[in-house]
Amino acid sequence: MLNKMLNKIKMSFRRLTVKISLGAVVLAFISQYLPWFTDRTHSQSLSEAFVEKPRYFAGMPVVLIVSLLWIAVCFLLNHPKLTLVGILPLLYIWLSLIATASNYSLSLGIGFFLYTIMLIVCIVMAFLTKKQKNDTSGIK
Repeated sequence: MLNKMLNKIKMSFRRLTVKISLGAVVLAFISQYLPWFTDRTHSQSLSEAFVEKPRYFAGMPVVLIVSLLWIAVCFLLNHPKLTLVGILPLLYIWLSLIATASNYSLSLGIGFFLYTIMLIVCIVMAFLTKKQKNDTSGIK
């Protein structure tokens, strides 16, 4: 069973759309360490915001990590449309952070825009990636 799953991962990883999606997931994770909120003199990353106000952002770091892992695993296990389930919580985070920035009169930084682009890339790749049949005879 483990061998079958590893073959499925090898088969999926050969596809360009899966590689692009995994790169987008990594960049979306990295974006939380880039400036998300800015004003004229200061900027704050998403991870700093999580540390500064843990009760305000309760659960958001866990949702972010689990959703990104969900997307990566679904792409690797040849279930590209299931990745959309992982993208929904990420869109909720995106919307709530826009609301947070507007409530505090903050501008959005490069981390936010990188995250946005990577979400769009994951959505597009979910629709471009076709599920492969279970023929693993060519993989050794």
